Amino acid sequence: MLAHAYFQRLANLHGIDILHIKGYAFNSEIFKPDRHSTDADLLVRPSHVDTFVHILLADGWSIQAHFDTGSVFEHAMTLYHESWGLTDIHRFFPGLGKDPERVFQQLWSAHMQREIAHRSCAVPSVLDSRLIVVLHRARLVPPITRILSICAIFSTPTTGLNCAPAPPNWILLSPTPPQWVA
Repeated sequence: MLAHAYFQRLANLHGIDILHIKGYAFNSEIFKPDRHSTDADLLVRPSHVDTFVHILLADGWSIQAHFDTGSVFEHAMTLYHESWGLTDIHRFFPGLGKDPERVFQQLWSAHMQREIAHRSCAVPSVLDSRLIVVLHRARLVPPITRILSICAIFSTPTTGLNCAPAPPNWILLSPTPPQWVA
């Protein structure tokens, strides 16, 4: 948890835009209070990624997996620090759009602040956070579980989505989800 405060401090000092994603960055509605995270996930403005990685390397971090070896999407790299542990630096998030800079700007324009380890950290809006969780989860689970996960995450009084059993077309979401940059 302290790593989030550390990263936000570094980003602020160097004028780098980062969004804390997943884990402790999300409110208890999305990330249950009894869960624990073993790393810090950051979405960095694509045009700031190289600078941020150089700053981290100069501060004692080492690359564990580079963008081209970390995943089939080549979207994230994993860094390790002897004192801080692991972090995943995301230069984009798979499924949010084809232009990473425009998508980041869209997320940034709706971001909010959440206190993590007594430091104000930039996090995506609640709706954007839910979308990130759904996209992340969709890569890891079978199709029917994906549908149930989507329903559970978006089922709240404010979305109006009701996940009670219904005819096969129940997955149609209402209201219409936001349109992302293609």
